[in-house]
Formats: sequence, C-alpha cells, structure tokens
Amino acid sequence: MDAQVSDHAAQDDVPKVIEAIERGPEVQKALRIMVVPISPDRLLVSGEVTVPLDKPLSSIARDLDVVEGRVRHEVPKVHEMFLSARVYSDPDQADPPTEAFVVRSID
Repeated sequence: MDAQVSDHAAQDDVPKVIEAIERGPEVQKALRIMVVPISPDRLLVSGEVTVPLDKPLSSIARDLDVVEGRVRHEVPKVHEMFLSARVYSDPDQADPPTEAFVVRSID
C-alpha cells in the first residue's frame, strides 16, 4: 500500500484511515491512499481499493459506500472522500480469468 500525505499535520490520521478502510470484508486492501488537509479540522481522502474478481459492480458500489461511512465514523476529520475500486488479480496466477480485466455489471 502506498500512502501519500500532503501535510505533516495529517500524518497521524493516515494509519487510522487505512485501518478503517481495510477492517471490513468489503475490500481486500487499500492502494495509493492520499490524505490532504483542507482546513485544520477537515481532511480529504482519495485513493483506490482492491476488490475480488467475482464481485458484481452493484455490490462494489454499495461496499464503497459502507467503507466511506466507516472511515468518516472512525476519523471524524474526514469530510470529503473519493475511492475507486480496482479488481485484484493475483500476479502469480499464470492464466487470469477474463474477470481480471472486465468488471461484470449484470449477474
């Protein structure tokens, strides 16, 4: 996981944000998380999270809402949050399935 912090003041909040993102079953892990203070008591969080190959698009959208709610609850300074999902494909797998490249929208 790569975390970028634009200001020293936000560094204490980064581990809390990442832990809140990764705590539940909704996503596999956080990728490229950026935490930006937009005022002394407000943070903007953006980044990518990985999701399993077989997760339908409608479920991903609901899961991102759950993750964002959990982060805002546990780190109240987070006011703006933008997460996108990336389908995770095991790099050690020789022949990844089509779902590694295409997210299904209909089950």
